[in-house]
Amino acid sequence: MGEALAQDFDVVMTLIGLSLQAGGILTFNIIIINTLGSFTTGETILLKVPCNVIMVLSAVLATVLAQRTRQLCYSAIFVTLFSFAGSHIVATADQTAAKLAAPYLTVFWSSTFSILTATIGVNVKSYSKAIFYNGAPVICMAIGNIIGPLIMLERQALGYTAGMTAFCIGSGVTIRCLALVRFAMQRTNLIA
Repeated sequence: MGEALAQDFDVVMTLIGLSLQAGGILTFNIIIINTLGSFTTGETILLKVPCNVIMVLSAVLATVLAQRTRQLCYSAIFVTLFSFAGSHIVATADQTAAKLAAPYLTVFWSSTFSILTATIGVNVKSYSKAIFYNGAPVICMAIGNIIGPLIMLERQALGYTAGMTAFCIGSGVTIRCLALVRFAMQRTNLIA
């Protein structure tokens, strides 16, 4: 573990896994969707189904984009921008169709995790380092699953401004970390 933390891009790579959005978005997506109209419980659940489909499609998009461009980190940055945009729209938009589409954009965070896993698989050769790098983002994601719902404050129920602002900041930090990883890996001739 000490050897893994000694390399600069590897420390940043583990921080990317700290995704506050995971817990907050998955837990509150139904509530956010329900507040956007006079939907019944059944309609709200049906409107949540596309979020799961979009999670899968965003992972496929990120994977295909990374394969075609041969740029793992840039592909992850591209899909993270969708998550940033969705969080921003939920926090700032009024009750419009754009706000109804926003929860579907926020789930793009999941595809960043798949690209992170691919980056680790391609570049980490040591078995113990691979275990560390695959485990650290999962632990950080679990921490995010605990923190994410806690920052969605009930008194901000329609826009969840504090939570969505934190998710925007988290997406921004993820984009910056991915860019740092990309440049560090380019410097050491790894596949980025």
